[in-house]
Amino acid sequence: MSKISVIVPVYKVEKYLKRCVDSILNQTFTDFDLILVDDGSPDNCPALCDEYAKQDTRINVIHKSNGGLSDARNAGIDWAFANSDSMFLTFIDSDDWVHEKYLELLYNAIIATNAGVSICAYQMTNGEDVPIIFDRDPFILEKTESFFCEEPVTAIIACAKLYKKEDFASLRYPVGRLHEDEFTTYKILFKYPQVAFVPYPLYAYYQNDSGIMGAQWTPRRMDGYAAFEEQIMFFAKNKYTEA
Repeated sequence: MSKISVIVPVYKVEKYLKRCVDSILNQTFTDFDLILVDDGSPDNCPALCDEYAKQDTRINVIHKSNGGLSDARNAGIDWAFANSDSMFLTFIDSDDWVHEKYLELLYNAIIATNAGVSICAYQMTNGEDVPIIFDRDPFILEKTESFFCEEPVTAIIACAKLYKKEDFASLRYPVGRLHEDEFTTYKILFKYPQVAFVPYPLYAYYQNDSGIMGAQWTPRRMDGYAAFEEQIMFFAKNKYTEA
């Protein structure tokens, strides 16, 4: 039985996939299964995924036709419900990477506090790995609404979090839309009065100019406004005045 399912959507990241997967396999917390979702990648990524699966029994590969980031994450979630006894989920984008203590500290935080979600800080990077000095408390229990307002980007992104798998029982990412995080993450966070925050940048967010957010502007970027409107309606209905 694996305690955590790690879901990694894979598409056109041949240059970066090894860095990402190796960072996961090097975790100090080893009780996890890794789901690599090949989203119809046209490069050598499908073969790389299969090679990794041959080397480590914790790795499972899904090959599917291209459906976008949300569809790939959803495929990973579906696999975790159907095939894994894991209690928690985390998402890592395949051009990013994580510190070796990423799973350990997020898991310890959510267990110690019984919070609904544990969240770590992240670092924006052009490829460099910034050393981390562990000189503070390993986690801080934060009121969800206050954290959402004070750390809006950290709060809303899908990655850099450990979720209870049960919270995705009836929730999936919106297929075909950009800003899928903004449509989804708040629905889980605000199920709980508090979140556990790990104040270390354990997640390295690679500024990839060829990625979705680095691509040329299109009208689909307006999906973000629809997501904000949904959030505002939710906050108003539930009397989250600060949010």
